[in-house]
Amino acid sequence: MKVGNGLLFNIALRIFKRDWHRGDLLVLLFAMCISMASISVIYLIIDRIESATEREAADILGADLVISSPQEINPQWLSLAQELNLEQALSVEFSSVLFANDKLQLSSIKAVSDNYPLKGRVEIADTPYAQNRLMNRAPDSGKIWVEPRIFNMLEIQSNQAIELGYANFQFAGVLMLKPGQGNTLFNVSPSAIINVKDLPTTQVIQPGSRIYYQYLFAGEPSDIQSFAAKLKLQITTSQRLRTVYDESPVAGSAITRSKQYIGLSSLLTMILLGVTIAMSANRYARRQFDTSALMRSFGMTNTEVLKIFALVLIFVCVSGVLVGSLLGIIIQEVIVFFFAEQFVDNLPAANYAVLALPLVASIILLFGFSFPSLIQIKAVSPMRVLRRQLTPMGLNGLLVYSIAVATITFVMWLQAGNIKLILTVILGLAGVTVIFTLFAVTILKILKKMAKSNSAAVNFSLRQLEANKNITLLHLLAFSITLFVIALIVLIKSELLTKWQQSLGNDLPNHFMVNIKPDEVPQLQNFFEQNHLTFSGLYPMIRGRIVGINGEDIKTAVSEEGQQHNSLRRELNITWSESLPKGNEIVDGNWQWQDATTDNQISIEEKTAKALELKIGDTLNFIIGSQAWNAQITSIRSIDWETFTPNFYIITKPGNLEQFSATYISSFRLPKLQKPLLAELVKTYPSITIVELDLILEEVQSIIHKVSGAVQLIMIFVVTAGMGLLWAALEHTFEAKYRHSAILRTLGASKSFIVRSFRFEYLWLALLSSVMAIAAVETISYFLYQQVFEIPFEIHWELWAILPAATIILMLLASWRGVKRVTSPSPMVLLRQGDNAS
Repeated sequence: MKVGNGLLFNIALRIFKRDWHRGDLLVLLFAMCISMASISVIYLIIDRIESATEREAADILGADLVISSPQEINPQWLSLAQELNLEQALSVEFSSVLFANDKLQLSSIKAVSDNYPLKGRVEIADTPYAQNRLMNRAPDSGKIWVEPRIFNMLEIQSNQAIELGYANFQFAGVLMLKPGQGNTLFNVSPSAIINVKDLPTTQVIQPGSRIYYQYLFAGEPSDIQSFAAKLKLQITTSQRLRTVYDESPVAGSAITRSKQYIGLSSLLTMILLGVTIAMSANRYARRQFDTSALMRSFGMTNTEVLKIFALVLIFVCVSGVLVGSLLGIIIQEVIVFFFAEQFVDNLPAANYAVLALPLVASIILLFGFSFPSLIQIKAVSPMRVLRRQLTPMGLNGLLVYSIAVATITFVMWLQAGNIKLILTVILGLAGVTVIFTLFAVTILKILKKMAKSNSAAVNFSLRQLEANKNITLLHLLAFSITLFVIALIVLIKSELLTKWQQSLGNDLPNHFMVNIKPDEVPQLQNFFEQNHLTFSGLYPMIRGRIVGINGEDIKTAVSEEGQQHNSLRRELNITWSESLPKGNEIVDGNWQWQDATTDNQISIEEKTAKALELKIGDTLNFIIGSQAWNAQITSIRSIDWETFTPNFYIITKPGNLEQFSATYISSFRLPKLQKPLLAELVKTYPSITIVELDLILEEVQSIIHKVSGAVQLIMIFVVTAGMGLLWAALEHTFEAKYRHSAILRTLGASKSFIVRSFRFEYLWLALLSSVMAIAAVETISYFLYQQVFEIPFEIHWELWAILPAATIILMLLASWRGVKRVTSPSPMVLLRQGDNAS
């Protein structure tokens, strides 16, 4: 008898309503709702925080994207930017001499368009370190802003004329803050800003002049990404695309790592929810075997039965998606209402379009992980009506696992698009599952031999774990994977927050001094001691350009790709030191300088050495001033660039540069209340350049604070998803206990004995699963720390104490109601419930 689609739909709807009221669909619906709600909250909140964070990060750069070039760029690029509705600004930089009061000062001139900067702010003052005022545009035509060093060296007065080339400019303010200020740390020349409209009148730029163009762009993130992707294929070796990741390594690294963490958390959440759905669907399918048998006995075909329960699954999907989405939207609005100030000011409005991916991912997870259970329902024999012990043949185990892996991999690809991260997670979890299984089998054999306690309940619980090996392995895997994911997410979150707090401590220097003369060093040291300022010491600095390797010209000694490296396009800052600087680590060679040789010795930064294909023993040829200087590489260092302390590509042995005159650089921390000291410092030492990083540091700290909040939010929802899986796994264990409890009661076992033995089983499960999870966490975190997050790895001894204790407590508390449920009713009732469960 063929049944019409309308009737199939009505039957499916009735089954859905019945199972909803009976509670059979509760766990599956819960898993679907939690899946959609948790992923919706993650996407909505993180999208808003990321948008605000990247907007603030762009303030440091002055734009979303900057193109640096020694010549004007292709006009077609500007046309492309216009087509993408990107804002544009221009900055033309060059060196020239400023003249005032019969004094000269070599300066770095920046001629900018009217709308400079596109992001961030410029602050000027009437005199150095006086009250700042905010400027939202370039200086007016005929006006000039100068840095404090120029102001002091030229003894400028209010509204005084300053000569640049053939043009006179009126002094309009002291330049106290500008985008990219942290990037000027090692610049020899102080800066001045004029309007680009005045550039022709100066007649400074002539054929052959050395000019540096910067094109600034701002717009929607998708448009910026599209623009950058097209330009990467066309830029020359002398041109460069810059983002906040180049301008501020600390902020850029924090944003990158937070995105990696969010990606990893989302992937692991998907895995947890997939396993939860699979277990819940399997539980639901077993409860529908009798219904399926009745339908088959009434003449329905396998396909019609499959259609009915596929429709039931669709009803679950629609209900779960609607309730989960609504719950996710409400939760994120509540979080934003109560806690937004802790994460970000002026949080952007929610972009509900981002829910499309969680919607698709949840649907794929539901059907992908429920498919094997649907096939089982379809395969139920009509003979089960007469012989209830008949159960359908399940799918081949390899096929079931293949479907699960394919489903979760596809969802991961949709969500992350990071093949390296996906492969790491998939291979890691596969390895962990194999290790878990082998470990669990071994432990169960050992536990069987240990069943010689004086307590009958303890002995019985240990024997039951071995007797029901397949079920025990399933539960151990479910509990272990859940604890593994939760522990890993919490652990990485703690490590990231610790790393960020260390990189931005309260004692971090927020001002730098450059161009300190050797004879000024003792006086400066006294100045800092008298004013009780935190002083990080003095670093000598000489600038030199690499011109060759082992006597061969650099143009032929280095590959075409290596010639694009930034170290060959400018002079490098060289220092000398007896001890290895903080944040530096030797990766090859030996730091200790060799006294037995008279050759010059240097230590070089790791990435520069790799780009130039350098190795220990190679000789680098430099030009310092107009003199040649050669040095042999004796060590290669890695540098932690995520610190606000001076770092150098090249460090040499003390005494190797004594024939050259050096200047010094230093850093110090200056509290806001002591800001007036800067005016005194600049007046006393007019040749010193002071770079103020306190405002930039505050912006970076604000970015770190925002991504830290996002990371903590993510952790909460991963833990929630983990709790959902634990609940589903516990429900699965309780149903296996009905028949077991009934048989024991019939044979005369007391309720108290059964309760104790069941609780001991959960105790062993908690202990074993927590130990297995910790072992996996230590293994996987080692690879994640080294390969993905680039943070040092250490054994987490506190985890070995906390996780087992917490798991035992949580497991016993969570199982309290379930144990009572399978021991309190009479044996007859328990047998009936066991039959329904099976």
